[in-house]
Amino acid sequence: MLTGDDSVVLDEPAFLEIARAVAQLKSFGFKVILVSSGAVGAGVTEFGLKKRPDTVAETQAFAAIGQSNLLSLYRQHLSTWDLHVGQMLLTYSDLKSEKRRARVMRTLEALLEMDSVIPIINENDTVAPEHEKFDGNDIVAANMAALCGASRLLMLTTVDGLLARNDDGSQKLVREVHDVEEALALVEESKGTLSVGGMASKLDAVQFALNHGVETFIANGKHASQIPALIAGDYTKRTRFQPDFEPEMTSEEPAITALP
Repeated sequence: MLTGDDSVVLDEPAFLEIARAVAQLKSFGFKVILVSSGAVGAGVTEFGLKKRPDTVAETQAFAAIGQSNLLSLYRQHLSTWDLHVGQMLLTYSDLKSEKRRARVMRTLEALLEMDSVIPIINENDTVAPEHEKFDGNDIVAANMAALCGASRLLMLTTVDGLLARNDDGSQKLVREVHDVEEALALVEESKGTLSVGGMASKLDAVQFALNHGVETFIANGKHASQIPALIAGDYTKRTRFQPDFEPEMTSEEPAITALP
């Protein structure tokens, strides 16, 4: 939810577009879960710094500062449609342990039962030990999609989807992918100043989701107004990944959006 890969400024208009898209999906009957990073970026923004902190302790401190700012923006814009925010901060251990994973699921199910509540999930950067961190929130989203049996997982990034290079050096959008391993060969890893995880880590998360039967999309977060059309199949400026098997799903199954 930053203005670009190398920006330290939160893209506040994007929060409004995300909120509008979420409200539309809710009106279609979907249960929606947001997985959103940006706490560290929000903390850095508040102090007017130009780059991500260098040390683990500083990163965790800025996450603590920024998390409330991040949530406040979501609350402000979702309230326009009488929607409320339910925050869940997770660590790797929460999903690794069967007992803790079950507790996470019970809480998430309770939030989803409240029709006006949107669960917003983020890795708990404030306390997560460096050796037990997720490789970005994409894998958090993929884990949550698998855990709750989501019908669709949408990963938003700063490009329109997976891009392949033409012979003349230009790039073209790959709209459908049937083999993630082949897709990985197209990827040139790119990481921004404040973002963690480029397209390669997204594809790792895609593979995890596909292994659990979750249809997955990668699309541009700057076109958030198109999310409902994308979910409905009417917007093709995205990359779509279909699992080899498709569990029986309805609109009552959660649709999960992972935000950069």
